[in-house]
Amino acid sequence: MQDRLQFEYQPMQEYIEQLISTDNKEKEAKSNGLRYVSHRYQFEKAIEYFEKKFIEDGTTSDENILNKKQFQVDVQLKKIFPDHTDVYHVPHGQSDQDIARHFINEIGTDDPFYIVDVSHYPKQYMKWKCYFPDIQVFYAMKTNDNDFLIKIIERLGGGFDCASINELKTVLALCPDIDCSKRIIYAHPCKPISHIKYFQEKNVQLTVVDNEDELIKLEKHWPNVQILIRLKTKDSKSLISFSDKFGANEHIATRLFQLAKKLNLNIVGCAFHVGTGCYDDNAFQHALQFAQQIFHIAKKYQFHLTILDIGGGFPGFDEDHRPSFSQLAQTIQQSLDEYFPQRENIQIIAEPGRYFAAASMDLVASIIACRSNNKDYLNFSSKEEKENVDKDLIDNIYYINESTYGSLSNILYENTTYSITCLRKEHSQLVEHDETKYKSIVYGPTCDSLDIVSLGVDLPLLNIGDHLLFYHVGAYSSSLSMKFNGFQTTKYYYIWKD
Repeated sequence: MQDRLQFEYQPMQEYIEQLISTDNKEKEAKSNGLRYVSHRYQFEKAIEYFEKKFIEDGTTSDENILNKKQFQVDVQLKKIFPDHTDVYHVPHGQSDQDIARHFINEIGTDDPFYIVDVSHYPKQYMKWKCYFPDIQVFYAMKTNDNDFLIKIIERLGGGFDCASINELKTVLALCPDIDCSKRIIYAHPCKPISHIKYFQEKNVQLTVVDNEDELIKLEKHWPNVQILIRLKTKDSKSLISFSDKFGANEHIATRLFQLAKKLNLNIVGCAFHVGTGCYDDNAFQHALQFAQQIFHIAKKYQFHLTILDIGGGFPGFDEDHRPSFSQLAQTIQQSLDEYFPQRENIQIIAEPGRYFAAASMDLVASIIACRSNNKDYLNFSSKEEKENVDKDLIDNIYYINESTYGSLSNILYENTTYSITCLRKEHSQLVEHDETKYKSIVYGPTCDSLDIVSLGVDLPLLNIGDHLLFYHVGAYSSSLSMKFNGFQTTKYYYIWKD
């Protein structure tokens, strides 16, 4: 792994040119593992190459468009990394385990830490634009308010879904020149009056409602705001459904149009959310069909709707036996073509959160205590009872320094099962694949016996000082983390992957 690279002071292009300026430095580049001849860093040549390829091939495939845009993104991003933040360059071919080992050795303590791949954000953004070229991103701030993520989304042209004063303040602190009238949506259907006044002061012009009382509140405190009606969806197959708490059915939506007409309020569109972590592509199809009906109903009350917000629910990474992002995108595009075939004058926006954040962060935690041969700790009335103990009983118990009250709260909220890799403390080596596995429990560090990270998982024999690497903890982890018992992960390492 490379030393830290200050992107602002030493742009990657200049760094590569320095490395290959002489034969000796060329050898140095090779030994360092840098792909110094990669088109990725020869920005101008790369763009020329792809433009020529488009002409020769007579095609603008999604993959080629994605590659071309990715190079253009690299040129932009090297300017926006904060001066005070060190970003590690990770050459192509480095495994996640190699990266974790590097930082375990560097940190020098047993404290837990995050590894954040900032290159994941622009890659996801470009992937989004390939599948949804006409759908504007309004990133859901509640998912993860990492500074890099927010600044990259803003620089690439995205907006933000904010649900509170503090979320909007976070955006404004990092992006002080953002045009709130065009790139912020106050996407909470039920708003405190104090928050309404703050968003109005900051020139936010778009919000959502799902009930008549909210319209009355807006008529008094924010009469000029543009309004989207939040619709109820069929989201029972999502990790967390929202329709029990938010959303209007057709009957309520009709009443909202009627009341808005009386109050002289401006309804400009509708919005829906199929639930966070949607694994049913039919949910989007049903929601878009419902949205079409609402657009037709609006005409009866002389409302001309021009905005369609398709919400969030997009997966952050593909999983077996669940619809992939590309499958969901295909369903959405087909449904848009079916229900909104003439949509040139309709602005379509979305509120992805998990899609950007989930796979951008991994977590490394230490084993701080063990209870080996757990059966010895159980109470038996006789030797015979101990000998006949159920073979399914737990063999070993491990205690780590991260918690379901912290970064791993999704275990409770979403019944998440994280993919885990074990790393030995001796040079942080991986465990062997053929090692004997034992039925184990992994507890968090708090005094709560319900702080269970993993129940009945098969693990090799581990020791104090070994580490567990948890993958894809970027969504609803640090944003939900609390300091229960004084435990909280605060250390971040930032990387940029080739």
